[in-house]
Amino acid sequence: MNYSIATTNRKISAQKAIAVAMGAVIPLWFIPFVSGPICNEAESAMIESILKHYNKYAKENANNIFWFFRKKYLFLNCATYVPFVGTALQLIEVYALGQLTMSCMEEGIDVNNEDNMTFVWDNIRQNVWSGYNIVVFYEEFSGNIFPESMKSKFISIADVICGKLRNNNSDISDLQEHIGESVRVTIAKTKRTISNLFK
Repeated sequence: MNYSIATTNRKISAQKAIAVAMGAVIPLWFIPFVSGPICNEAESAMIESILKHYNKYAKENANNIFWFFRKKYLFLNCATYVPFVGTALQLIEVYALGQLTMSCMEEGIDVNNEDNMTFVWDNIRQNVWSGYNIVVFYEEFSGNIFPESMKSKFISIADVICGKLRNNNSDISDLQEHIGESVRVTIAKTKRTISNLFK
């Protein structure tokens, strides 16, 4: 297969994986509280799928991308647990995380280096934070129509949130990263402790 065609097909497959994860989140609009953990699972599966399309899957790579984004937008993730409006935030989060993952793979960077991911994210984040772009992307790569009953409400909510995310305060960003790293380390230690109990 021609290299450029293979590259294009790989990117399309990754975009479809993002749309699938978004599609898993949309129905959760009507299931508050439990939607947060389900969204996290959808995000993890999405990252894994994208990495596999690029033959770059490794658990460490997936974790690095997941936590890089989670630390930057920890408060956004916490807000996804709020009933009803939280699902709109989940959709924003899934889309943005998917775009970051795919862009990292397209650039061929080492995701063990956060400086590399920061460079990629800084190049795409202004275009990522858009309610309209999210809806258009979903419809194009899922082949489905974004639910009409939710579309205008979602775009309105998303544009307000995205506007704030575009102008993320550096002090708040530093705080989120600090807390996020503490959360990541705590979870990793807890998992190791539980695992050791059964050895």
